[in-house]
Amino acid sequence: MLFECKYAYFLGPEELPGVEAGLKGRPAKIYRARRMVCELLHPQREAGIALPEVWNKNCRRQGSWYRASSHNGEVLVVTGFPLEGRRGVKIAPSDFQPSRRPGPEEIRLLARSPAYSKVKPAEWDRIDDFDREQSRLLRQGLLKLGLATPEESGEAFDSVFPGHCANHANFIEPHFFIEKEKKVGTALSGRPEREPAEGLPHERNNQIIPYSLGSTLRVCSACVELFDLLGDQFEEKLVVLCPGAVVSTGLPPDRYFSVTKI
Repeated sequence: MLFECKYAYFLGPEELPGVEAGLKGRPAKIYRARRMVCELLHPQREAGIALPEVWNKNCRRQGSWYRASSHNGEVLVVTGFPLEGRRGVKIAPSDFQPSRRPGPEEIRLLARSPAYSKVKPAEWDRIDDFDREQSRLLRQGLLKLGLATPEESGEAFDSVFPGHCANHANFIEPHFFIEKEKKVGTALSGRPEREPAEGLPHERNNQIIPYSLGSTLRVCSACVELFDLLGDQFEEKLVVLCPGAVVSTGLPPDRYFSVTKI
């Protein structure tokens, strides 16, 4: 099951009553996220909100990206329709598939890049037993849904964590991306993905579109990119859902979603 598109916004707490009143005038029921903010992406939820404390629940370490952002303390609102006069992002399914993903050495370089190290919250690296247990439960959930093999679901958290770091790093200073020609505005140029050693030799008139570096089982906290906490300097991103998003919404794994500014 997929949705056609979703719209995401961050609002100050003082703005919420007015927005809620406006939403109640529509047939959509307002859903309140309970454990994870990605619950708001469920295809059958036309309107939903996530209060700041939701970022501290199941994904509390991952929520450090939110707490370190300019949106800390704000309320996330996700709808199936645009809110007039508000800036946010539009999230829509994409058919994109990368021609290449990074190898182990490239992941290591990205995860240690100065740009990433400068931006990442200190709490992000503080992995504890709670994190490992949450990861195990989510992977077991994917296994029960037939979306992961026993070998994949049994991978140790510490072995996949560098990939999580590299994935976020690619939305801070992209090395794996596609380019869209600004003059045309629609057709992808088909230029090759860049490797970390090559830097960013993109053409001045082209728009960079960074993308997630792994499959669902290889990424974490996709909400950081989906809701524009990372990569907000880019007009568009291509994002794969993490295990938590797939389990909590029923959306397909490994599918890319286009995130564009509105």
